[in-house]
Amino acid sequence: MGKLSQGAKQRLQQLFKRGHFTIHCGTVSLMVYLGFKRGADPRTPEPTVLGQIWG
Repeated sequence: MGKLSQGAKQRLQQLFKRGHFTIHCGTVSLMVYLGFKRGADPRTPEPTVLGQIWG
């Protein structure tokens, strides 16, 4: 493999960082979406504001 210039290395590093960020945010967003779409387990009690504060 040929040698890469310093500018090419920096562009590749930036591309990989952006790709990692995109995959991470996309995965988290997908999990939140699926959680809201499917809903909670029917046996689970309704969440309350007080429960969210103390829990």
